[in-house]
Amino acid sequence: MKKVLLLILLITLTVVITGCEKIEYHLPDEGVFCHDYKYDRDVELNDDEKAFFIDMFNTLEWKKGLIDADFDFIFNTKEQTIKYSSSSGVFNDYTNKRHIKGLALLTKHEINKLILLYYFERKTSDTSLDLWILQEVSDYDFTGFVEDKTHIDGCLFYGKGYEPVIKMDGSIEDPAIYVKYIIKEGTRFSHPGNYVMKIFIHDPSVYIFGLTNESTVEEFDEVLSKYDFTKVDTQEKLDDGALYKEMWICGDIYITLTKRVDEGCTLYIEVERIK
Repeated sequence: MKKVLLLILLITLTVVITGCEKIEYHLPDEGVFCHDYKYDRDVELNDDEKAFFIDMFNTLEWKKGLIDADFDFIFNTKEQTIKYSSSSGVFNDYTNKRHIKGLALLTKHEINKLILLYYFERKTSDTSLDLWILQEVSDYDFTGFVEDKTHIDGCLFYGKGYEPVIKMDGSIEDPAIYVKYIIKEGTRFSHPGNYVMKIFIHDPSVYIFGLTNESTVEEFDEVLSKYDFTKVDTQEKLDDGALYKEMWICGDIYITLTKRVDEGCTLYIEVERIK
């Protein structure tokens, strides 16, 4: 009888422990970890960024049940399928029928920096620039670039093939066409380094995602909307020489297209600050 009771207790404890077993998330052995199915693109996260999401899935508090949201990303862990809404910050674990809503440890913006801007922050084959916005360049070989040593806010380099005009007084003047980069020290995602913070494009042969400094505002609207950029009213009073100034924003990245009577069009890609 005693053995029977112990056996029943052991079975009961096993059931209870199994029922309370903590769900763990791990990277898949193969396949795509994150996919943007709104635009049907795989999110190319590096190992540290993948670990960031796995740690988040294992750390944040999940609640029972699935909830409705405008989901646009899907995460495939080793055993779970998770959907994420970049607009509402909701995660649904469809495998375990539970969700995360109202992020306490991480803001929606911090998460979206990794996945909404992933295809913009990484240099792709669809740009002819040598450097890309937020690129870390501490170990970059700047042979062929020309540094403007008179610049005091960070380091300013003219891209390869662009020679600035050096005046008699030592000041520097932009050539007729140019690409310039401003680089500053900072720490991003806990990684200190030197980051490209601003890019000036005043050369119609240089393109980003098929756009040049001579593309129309309508063409910028159409292309940048695919990258979740929103056109904003700068509410800035233009001087007499400016024909227009248009701006698009996504997260911390600003894209500005200006046209002046005396200079033509210039395209700016800028990050206000490193986060």
